[in-house]
Amino acid sequence: MIFTFFMSKQKTVYLVLLALAVVFSLIGWFSLKGVLFNGSATFGVTIVALMFLLLGVALGLIAILFDSLALMILAPAASVAASFLFFGIKPAYIIIFVIGIGLIVFAFSRSLREKRARMKISPLRIAKPVLGAVFTFLALIISAIIYFSPPAQGISIEIKVPRILFSFVLSSMKNVAPSKLISFDQILDNETEESLYQNINDQVNFFLQPYKSYLSYGLAIAVFLSLKAASIIFVWLAIAIIQTVFVLMKKFNLVKIKKETIEKDILEI
Repeated sequence: MIFTFFMSKQKTVYLVLLALAVVFSLIGWFSLKGVLFNGSATFGVTIVALMFLLLGVALGLIAILFDSLALMILAPAASVAASFLFFGIKPAYIIIFVIGIGLIVFAFSRSLREKRARMKISPLRIAKPVLGAVFTFLALIISAIIYFSPPAQGISIEIKVPRILFSFVLSSMKNVAPSKLISFDQILDNETEESLYQNINDQVNFFLQPYKSYLSYGLAIAVFLSLKAASIIFVWLAIAIIQTVFVLMKKFNLVKIKKETIEKDILEI
């Protein structure tokens, strides 16, 4: 089975989906910048999630409705490249962009093979690999953006020895030490004990100082893994929306499905 468009509408449908994808991405990147630089967390994160979900819907529909690999790649490439307008261009962004485009090419090629191989059109099977690649691409670029953001670069954590552990060790030393040789109760009053506790914390933080620069890497990895896990939900939400839109498009004759006869070679002995 294949899709047929009214020829006058085919170009219009693609341009509308492309424009929607770019608009959704621009709003999403703008909102993400607001979250990272202006601290508009609750409302901003909701807008980011909604816009990138709708972006996935637009790209999924493009994968279903069109057979040109070039047209398929243009929309996600333009959508992710829009992030450069808000966050600048860095070598890391370029590397991730190239990797992401590779994922997109592989996913769209797979969806094309799926459409050509199946006897019956299945929006779920066509869109699912594309959505997985799109949300992975977004997770990678968002993680890199967060890594280079001022809040992540300025992250600072002071490590403290648990007070209960310090008290336990000190109490054990008091019990083990011979009372005739050392009297901890006389040496360590409250003020001295607090000073010792603070000195130990200072030494621990001084020792770990060279390794604190890796906190930003850890944050970026944690963000990516979190977004990757959340993308499972986003994929199925997008598929539900795509199937609804697809049914409406068939109902209003924006797209038709027709059957065609295919000749096939058969070996006989």
